[in-house]
Amino acid sequence: MVASLIIAHPFGHQSESVLDYILYHTLGCHLCELAEEVISDFNRTADDRVVYVKTDIASDDDLVQRFGIRIPVLYRINDQRCLDWPFNTVSLQSFVHGGY
Repeated sequence: MVASLIIAHPFGHQSESVLDYILYHTLGCHLCELAEEVISDFNRTADDRVVYVKTDIASDDDLVQRFGIRIPVLYRINDQRCLDWPFNTVSLQSFVHGGY
């Protein structure tokens, strides 16, 4: 798989409560930018921080097939569950705490 990865660590640190995620997106995706804003808002107020890797689906046919019409998608690595757009800080909090 060829993908451009950008590490995004809110506040420049990790805590023990951090879970690991992938934010599937593509360049020029306005909704993807909005999803990042929601995650940033969540990270400013929540005890658990969302530390994620951004992966652009455009360079991988399998990712385009899987997520193309669904992006942005926040993928939880530990249990392989997805939070599809649209989401807000409330639904993100539920997802972070094991929902969905």
